[in-house]
Amino acid sequence: PAGTAMAAEAPPVPPLKLLTRGPDGATLYVGDGRAMAPSGGVRGVPCGAAVWSADGALLALTQPEGVAVYDAHSERLVGTVPAPQCVAVAFSPGGTYLVCFQKPAAAERNLGAWDARTGEQVFGCASKAYSKSTWPSLMFSGDDSVMVRQVTNEVHVHSARDWSTPAARLRVPGVAAASLAPGPGGMVAVFVAEAKGQPASVRLHPLPDKPGEVVETPAVARKSFFRVNEVRFAWSATGEAVLVRASADVDVSNQSYNGESSLYFLRADGSVDCQVPLEKEGNVHAVEWSPSGKSFVVVYGQMPARATCFDLKCKPTYELGSGAYNMAVWSPHGRFLALAGFGNLPGDVGTFDRKADGKLKPMGGMRARDQVDLQWSACGRYVMTCTTAPRLNVDNGFKVFTYRGEQVCDVRLKQLFQASWRPAPPGVYPDRPQTPRAAGEKPPEVAGPPKPAPFRPKHLQGVETTAKFSLAKDADDKGPGRPGAYRPPSAQAAAAGPPGAEGAAESKAAAKNRKKREAAARKKAAEAAGGA
Repeated sequence: PAGTAMAAEAPPVPPLKLLTRGPDGATLYVGDGRAMAPSGGVRGVPCGAAVWSADGALLALTQPEGVAVYDAHSERLVGTVPAPQCVAVAFSPGGTYLVCFQKPAAAERNLGAWDARTGEQVFGCASKAYSKSTWPSLMFSGDDSVMVRQVTNEVHVHSARDWSTPAARLRVPGVAAASLAPGPGGMVAVFVAEAKGQPASVRLHPLPDKPGEVVETPAVARKSFFRVNEVRFAWSATGEAVLVRASADVDVSNQSYNGESSLYFLRADGSVDCQVPLEKEGNVHAVEWSPSGKSFVVVYGQMPARATCFDLKCKPTYELGSGAYNMAVWSPHGRFLALAGFGNLPGDVGTFDRKADGKLKPMGGMRARDQVDLQWSACGRYVMTCTTAPRLNVDNGFKVFTYRGEQVCDVRLKQLFQASWRPAPPGVYPDRPQTPRAAGEKPPEVAGPPKPAPFRPKHLQGVETTAKFSLAKDADDKGPGRPGAYRPPSAQAAAAGPPGAEGAAESKAAAKNRKKREAAARKKAAEAAGGA
């Protein structure tokens, strides 16, 4: 019986690891989340960039002579990729290959794919420019068996049988960006910019299966629009749907100096292709798919921004209220959600617990001032925020909070460029619900800085005013709950009705004319009474 009980015990979970990169190099911190200390393996290793593999098994550090690949568990060097002067690096989804972009002067074929452990180059080509929004330029399928590359007017599909030559070529005239679906369906999304009066469009194409031929397959789904300069694709984890965040440099309504943006939803089977129904005017600040790929959350609108959760039919399922937010991050298990507002916002963070019925209940919150980024740990119990340079050059370091908002760790560094948790594959850390609070225990209060008195110009000092504005919440915000019937912003603005309608606001001219009509009616009634 004792042996049976020991066999039934859950295996021990590995400690958490957190990578920091600064002017002194890369260092790994190890601990349980509440206490993080530098490890003895990777400590002060010189590097220009650092990236984890998707399963957290490997760590790549770029150096002047090449890319060093470390085993994340033992923290020992397992391989070196001979790619000097590497500017950007990325792992394939399966962790088999390493995509490197070198300075054009360093190599004739400065964009290539390398075996992450042996250092053997399997593919190489010349590339002039590097863009963070479209990186990595070489996109692999989930099992690392197919690679896709965008070229002029075509999308090349390479196979693991022979990486050097394209197995198939998809003809897309005017293609400006492409993104490969992560699932096994073999779907690619492409963006074609405006040209000669024709609108820009996003299309979903199945990968061609005719080797060596140039084919032009019909699109499964398509969406067209004007005034779009750039798009960013966000695929669900299963590859069933893609979100397209379209943006323009200029806002024609003059309501934002950051341009304008919109959000579109397309199913890979072509059943749905529409614009995401957002009830508030303003830009889209953040879009995040849940790890299950069955829902996504959008943070949008003028401040205070609104957050809404949608399903795979692009129907709103739950309203998270409004606040000073511009970021949304799901925990690795998809159980918890964090909404945060960094940058020029106060740094408020709210955490939510997703229930079985789809509702998201508030768990806690905190005020993380002067932070730049937020990430969940692999176990889903802790949240890390960091202050990095060059965004902020003072008070650099990282802080760790529990999922309820209690600060448990604070590490200050002289200068910090990057901080990121080590990821883990599913099953390493159990999916645990909230720990029940003790009897009589109250949620921790979020202690923010004292609020200064609002500014009032001299001509309004001592005068009572009824106008109210809050950056933290909309005036009509009812808090988290099920959404009502969708009403576009244009319908909300016209809810008061035309002038003169019942319930509409009365202007000064209308009030003056109404008083004249009432006075004339009273005078006429008095004359009629005198004559009688």
